[in-house]
Amino acid sequence: MAPTPRAKVQCPVCGTDYGDLVTACPKCGAMNPGHRNIPAMTSPPPTYTAPPPPPQYGPPPPGYPAYQAPPPGYPAYGAPPPGAYPPGQYPPGQYPPGYPPQPAPSSALVIVGSIFALLAFISMIIGSTILNPVCGVSVFVCGIIGIICGAMVWRTHPAQAKMMVAFSVISIVATVIIVIIAVAILS
Repeated sequence: MAPTPRAKVQCPVCGTDYGDLVTACPKCGAMNPGHRNIPAMTSPPPTYTAPPPPPQYGPPPPGYPAYQAPPPGYPAYGAPPPGAYPPGQYPPGQYPPGYPPQPAPSSALVIVGSIFALLAFISMIIGSTILNPVCGVSVFVCGIIGIICGAMVWRTHPAQAKMMVAFSVISIVATVIIVIIAVAILS
């Protein structure tokens, strides 16, 4: 049995034939009058018109005040504020009044100490979970290295040094407590 062909609709605007399931004419875009009871469009869709060009800015209209120099006592537009000093006037480590000192550059010792402090903390967590003596030794070794690195950079990077020492000390103390509890339970 051969399929029956679909009904064709003729566009009321441009006369193009298309299927009855299409909502709009593929050529001109007019709505299909038989599709979902939408009224037929009797005129083609509006064409796009470009917006007008923006106004051209020229000299100010007559009577408009022109650019004037700032009043006496005020800096020129774009000039540094009063009291600013030219760059490079101060030796390294000294800054103009009102400017905070710049932070010291990061050192490799801070990175190494932070890694060892975090390794001590992670080893403490793993060791407390599986009660592995190797993790306890790792906590002590990494924790002591983290404390030493923290003490070495305490003056130049105090925030990072406090973090290293805190993580290392917490890891060592928690490991000692876990070992005491494990020995008390097992004996």
